[in-house]
Amino acid sequence: MKGFKKLLTGILAATLAFTMNVTAMAVGSNTITVENAVGKESYSIYKLLDLDVKANEDDASKYDGYSYTINDDFAAFWAGDGAAYIDTNEVGTKKYVVWKENKKDAADMEAFGKLAAAWAKKNIKNPRTIVLDEGADKAVFDGLDNGYYMITSTLGTAVTIASTPTDKKQNIMEKNKSNTTEKQVLEAKERSDGKEEYGQSNDAAVGDVVTFKAKVSIAKNSINVKYHDTMTKGLTYNNDVKVYSDEACSKEVSNANYTVAAGTEGETFVVSFNDSYVATFSDTTVLYLKYTAVLNDQAVVTTPEVNTPSITWGDNGNYDGTPTNTTTHKFQIQKYNGADANKNPLAGAKFQLFTTETAGQALTLAVNADGSVYRVVADATKLPEGYSLAPDNKIVTLATGFITVEGVDSDLYYLEETDAPLGFTKLENRIAVTVNATNDLTQPVENNSGSILPSTGGMGTTTFYVIGAVLVIAAVAYFMLRRKADAE
Repeated sequence: MKGFKKLLTGILAATLAFTMNVTAMAVGSNTITVENAVGKESYSIYKLLDLDVKANEDDASKYDGYSYTINDDFAAFWAGDGAAYIDTNEVGTKKYVVWKENKKDAADMEAFGKLAAAWAKKNIKNPRTIVLDEGADKAVFDGLDNGYYMITSTLGTAVTIASTPTDKKQNIMEKNKSNTTEKQVLEAKERSDGKEEYGQSNDAAVGDVVTFKAKVSIAKNSINVKYHDTMTKGLTYNNDVKVYSDEACSKEVSNANYTVAAGTEGETFVVSFNDSYVATFSDTTVLYLKYTAVLNDQAVVTTPEVNTPSITWGDNGNYDGTPTNTTTHKFQIQKYNGADANKNPLAGAKFQLFTTETAGQALTLAVNADGSVYRVVADATKLPEGYSLAPDNKIVTLATGFITVEGVDSDLYYLEETDAPLGFTKLENRIAVTVNATNDLTQPVENNSGSILPSTGGMGTTTFYVIGAVLVIAAVAYFMLRRKADAE
């Protein structure tokens, strides 16, 4: 025990001797620059420990020793959570600090930074803070005393610890990584080819349900992470977004880990991930969002309906994902007399549109004011401006030109003639119409005139008909007279 006391006394004496020979650096001569910073985010710096350095006698730019002491601002932290990371020696009024050897690996330092940042946020009221301008990528803290510093940002919970003046002008990197999102839409299985796959675009008919899937990569230490979705007016969101941990979307994430709210400023909806949930990520974590929308009656033919994703975090971290495009199509009906070499339009034919070759339900249609354009209808109560429901869902051909049918998928449809023009024969079977994605299909429909049933002609047959009738009448009269005579 006496030997240990002598050793401790020697250490304290050496410490005192060192502090008496410290050459103080000029106050405010150090600079720390945060590189790869993000515009409009806030960066705050905290001095965790004071620092005295002993300059080299032969080269003033070099240092022979460092002496860290606890300052008043963080005394409570070092007495609490911070105590697990340091050993201290009290000499006079100062408490000298030595970092524990078993607390220097990356995981320990990350945990320490989060503890210190949380404590500082709660207890340090007015830290030195820089709010960057939009587009800025550096946060510069100059005029710093010697010390052991922590820098936090509103971008995330990762912090930077730096000690001056080992390098009087230090450059450090923003440790909070960016988040990203990728968006795809399902090209649904079509009757004509049976394919089904995700991509950046798809085709659909008005009334179809469109399925979207978004991949979201969230870096650990991120805070205030939000996924934003914006749909154009031709898409009606079904309020069914869910989050999954796998690409197949079979492992659903508990909805206690996020909230869904209606969007603002034109956005359709926003998914906010709880900070407590993101804090459990040990590395960048990939999640998948799946949801649907209906292609509604506001969809414009040949003009894609766009769904735009983005992700935000911190105060101003932002990443815009690539949007998806959903397009609906059209085709034309050319109704004409089969005997007309010029194929001039034939008015008065009536058709219904089906998705099946036989049976099935005719699609609901709306027609514009002049009867030249018909649209597939998703909701009979919300028709596009200038349209009304087509009576009996029938397309009526005009003598003025072609009939356009829009709001269809690039798929297989069938036209059934329900009424032929007067004097023409109605088609017996439905006509297959394969709509293409270039919107240039014209489907010809031929009608032929009905014919008068054949007769033998001449008077001979008529004479036989008349003679036969006379004989029948005579036979009836004879029968009646004979019966009267027998009765008398």
